[in-house]
Amino acid sequence: MCKLLAHGNRKVLPEIPALIAASAALQLSGIPFSGPVVGVDVNMHGSETTCNEIRETEDGLELFVACTEESVVMVEAEANEASEEEVVHALSEALKSAKPIFSFINEFVKSVTTVKPVGVLYDNEELCEKVRAACNAQLESVYNERISSKEERHNKLNQVYANTFARLEDDGYTESEILFFIRKLEKEIVRKNVLEEGIRPDGRSLTEIRPISIALDYLPGTHGSALFTRGGTQSLVVATLGSYQDEQVMDDIDGERRESVLLHYNFLPYAVGEVGALRAPGRREIGHGRLALKAVKAVLPGKEVFPYTLRLVSEITESDGSSSMATVCGSSLALMDTGVPITKHVAGIAMGLITDGARSAILSDISGDEDMLGDMDFKVAGTRNGIVALQMDMKVRGISIATIRNALNQALAGRLHILEKMEHAIAKPREGLKDSAPKILCYKIDKDVVHKVIGSGGKTIRGISSDTSTKIDIDQNNYVYIMADTEEALMEAKTRVDMASGTSDSNVSQLKIGELYEGKIVSIVDFGLFVVLPNKQEGLVHISEISRNRVNDIRAEHTEGQSVTVRIKDIGSDGKIKLTMRIDEDRVGSGSGSSPKKRFGAPPRKNSKDNRSGNSDRGFHERSGSAEGSSIGRKRFF
Repeated sequence: MCKLLAHGNRKVLPEIPALIAASAALQLSGIPFSGPVVGVDVNMHGSETTCNEIRETEDGLELFVACTEESVVMVEAEANEASEEEVVHALSEALKSAKPIFSFINEFVKSVTTVKPVGVLYDNEELCEKVRAACNAQLESVYNERISSKEERHNKLNQVYANTFARLEDDGYTESEILFFIRKLEKEIVRKNVLEEGIRPDGRSLTEIRPISIALDYLPGTHGSALFTRGGTQSLVVATLGSYQDEQVMDDIDGERRESVLLHYNFLPYAVGEVGALRAPGRREIGHGRLALKAVKAVLPGKEVFPYTLRLVSEITESDGSSSMATVCGSSLALMDTGVPITKHVAGIAMGLITDGARSAILSDISGDEDMLGDMDFKVAGTRNGIVALQMDMKVRGISIATIRNALNQALAGRLHILEKMEHAIAKPREGLKDSAPKILCYKIDKDVVHKVIGSGGKTIRGISSDTSTKIDIDQNNYVYIMADTEEALMEAKTRVDMASGTSDSNVSQLKIGELYEGKIVSIVDFGLFVVLPNKQEGLVHISEISRNRVNDIRAEHTEGQSVTVRIKDIGSDGKIKLTMRIDEDRVGSGSGSSPKKRFGAPPRKNSKDNRSGNSDRGFHERSGSAEGSSIGRKRFF
């Protein structure tokens, strides 16, 4: 068990000393161990390569390698479309950098008291020969049929298992003991067929990809979805768009951070025909989801272009190997179906290996059986231009750099084949988002005006959000995020935010307090009238400002669509426009002393001083405070 006790040096990954310590402990334990194994973190930025230093930028290549003194055991990488040769170069640098660490571990082990080896290997030559005699011929017959259907092949194998159990259980052996040696025989048969004949259990050649089918917009009610099927593996990926408030706050050893792109990989028991308990995601689900997320993030646009929080959910509906890579393909398709402006498709493929030391064969798009019976699971994700994510696990001591180079080149051919199928289904993102998707606007404001937009205790920003039925957030980098259900509400909220910040260049700035305008009633509520002005801005005429006389029934005197003359009473710092219709009748209309009615685009009247003359106007301004202080207006407006 490894536990992080302190993390003072932020330039070194904790995984590196953890792996070194675990390797040294196993060396001391006496448990059979083909180590030591050490970890190296490699970063490449252009021509510069560094080892065991955490990178500060998001471009280039970051590769974590676990290796022995001669070969590579495990690889995990994230890259910005790195070439196959760049990956090979990084692996070579990792092996060079690891050599001093091996010397340190070996010297440390020698300095400790001699360790007694622990014998834990299970072997039973007698049972092995009995199992071989009982079922070897039948197993060879099943695998030599090259049955493409996993279900049909497994049905025949299960019959062989049952017959073998029946023959040997009378000798006192348990089913688990018998099955252990049956699996060994299966492994021998499959490996022999692959190495000598180049034929796989399902009849495919070494480089052949299973049949692919794609369905887009599979769930019409979602923001975007795609069903990706490759052989017996199927992933249903659903994309959902959210706002800044939907980001996931992560608290890890380096401090708090926010994730705006989430990918959840769900693998339920029914995907492999099992009845099992539904538990929280395990390390397998979490690991597969993180690998797919690394691949997808490489093609996503920045926040300035696409200011959404994005959640991808991959439901594995059936599995016969490579489900994480099916998730990568399905996610890319779902993103384009949603209308997310990704730069290009990203696809994934799982590579396998069969080796006996002297000979080796690399398998493209491995199935579940080949994963179980083979020596390697090498997942490669990338675009047409390069690799974006890697993960490799070995079941043997390790493989050489040359073998990895061959696997990467073979993976490239398979990846291009898959990308061709995906591009045939959808070559570029759909134009625009679905109507059900939220509308979001993101832009940056000056840090000196953030407090104006927020207001005392958040009053201003909450008021704008409530009045326009939108969600508004401001992050620590002074970016304003506005989310609305409609484009109109989005722009209305932006106008109000700009008014509050004092940076508005909207039509509101054309309005003058005290001026008269021709408007049209667009809505009648119990406490007043909403009137749209010539510049498309709306304002409220409170019931107390409709007439000097008491108004008992607004709807009896006014109708929607009716033209009215109003005066701008006030424009709040948050963009709210207050209007009044309490204007002397003898001053509105044809009189020479009347205030001009504004229509935007017309030249201003020269006798604008009339607007400020007369006791009637002064009386209006003095008495208007009662409407401003009214507590009746609870309707959302701006």
